[in-house]
Amino acid sequence: MKTAIYLLLLSTLACIIYRARVARGVDSSTQVQQIIQNTIEKKRKLPNEPKLLPTDLIYNSNRNTVPIVNVEYKIIFFQVAKTATTQFTRLFMRLADKPQWNDDSFDVHSRENNNLTYLDDFSLDEAEQMMLDDEWEKVIFVRHPKPRILSAFLDKAVHHSKHFEKSTCQVYASNKEGGNLKECIRLHENFEFFLKKITTSLNQNVHWRSITSRIDEKWWPKISFVGNMEHLSRDAENLLKSRKNSNGVTAYAKTGKTGLTEKSEQHKTDSNKKLARYYTPELERFIEERYADDLKSQYFSFEKLVIFRDETNSNKGIFSGLE
Repeated sequence: MKTAIYLLLLSTLACIIYRARVARGVDSSTQVQQIIQNTIEKKRKLPNEPKLLPTDLIYNSNRNTVPIVNVEYKIIFFQVAKTATTQFTRLFMRLADKPQWNDDSFDVHSRENNNLTYLDDFSLDEAEQMMLDDEWEKVIFVRHPKPRILSAFLDKAVHHSKHFEKSTCQVYASNKEGGNLKECIRLHENFEFFLKKITTSLNQNVHWRSITSRIDEKWWPKISFVGNMEHLSRDAENLLKSRKNSNGVTAYAKTGKTGLTEKSEQHKTDSNKKLARYYTPELERFIEERYADDLKSQYFSFEKLVIFRDETNSNKGIFSGLE
């Protein structure tokens, strides 16, 4: 009797999990389920391999750090804010045959809207084996912190100023490491205030947290493909051409041109000039210290980017290697 009840409960639980996955966009096709089953059956975990925990950044959906998963091409994609995330999200929607991939009428970053599959849509055991299996490409695209954080400032604090006042400033004022609400409302469009106050007291905000801090340290060695904004189109194309499904069709053949292109040389020059307008020698030193974990990472690197040659003259700049 107890065995029958146990089996009934197990069957009910499996049904609930299955329905939840379908509702959250996990592909339930036979082919996809076979891919997952094959991954689980390998069980190649070694004693020194990391163990996935529910609280890990890569699995905890409350942290906005859970990667997108494409099962057909075995890609686990870690997004980085201000690194072509909108374009990449649409690219993965296209790869997953989502008809709304080119629809601008909704928030593409909402999981309910994009209907993509994420790592936490799988069980802990499944997700762990996927992260440990070398057949799965673990991908991240990175961007130098100097232009990335400036881009976050201009987007969130300047272009969406009112929302920043009502949302971010409120959080800043209530944070134990934060400050005065009126001060934030008055100064939030000041880049120095943003760098020294906002990025430090709200350092886990997805839009300006360091790239290194987005992934648990134990999982960084498993990242197998690092692309760079400096070579966005080339790196994205190389990634898609390297991934094949069970029929031998590349991801690139399915998506065609990615729509991800580097900026023109003129645009780069204009962006370089923008850096010099907002940064000062002192702020350049500050961001180099604040994002030292990214600039000194053993897992990725950037072309050298120095804004100011002469620290005594904030109007004299060197512009090199900016994406």
